[in-house]
Amino acid sequence: MASNVKFGKFKANKAGYSAVKNSSAVQSMLRGKADRVRSQAVSMAGGNGEVRGPARHHPKDTIAYPGSEYRKPPFVTKPVVLPIAGDHAYIVATGTNHGRYSEAKHKVLSKALGAANG
Repeated sequence: MASNVKFGKFKANKAGYSAVKNSSAVQSMLRGKADRVRSQAVSMAGGNGEVRGPARHHPKDTIAYPGSEYRKPPFVTKPVVLPIAGDHAYIVATGTNHGRYSEAKHKVLSKALGAANG
């Protein structure tokens, strides 16, 4: 595979593309889009992590702190580094068994991607 692609007098600059993609402005835009998709998926799966009905409750979905319980959100935004190019990106993934169930049964992430204009 050729490392330099030429279109007439234009010569691609891969290091420059990588610098632009990793800039703070582009990264904040990507983070905002990922957060919109995540919030849309959370709302489609049942609010902020509440589990509807005892059949969907799983002990690993609850973190116990002294004196209170905190439920994990069913979907989370994770920063990743792409292995070949070394570029930074964000993914939205399932965070709990409730999220995995919602994705498998109702395809919540795919629907949220379209609904959030991601």
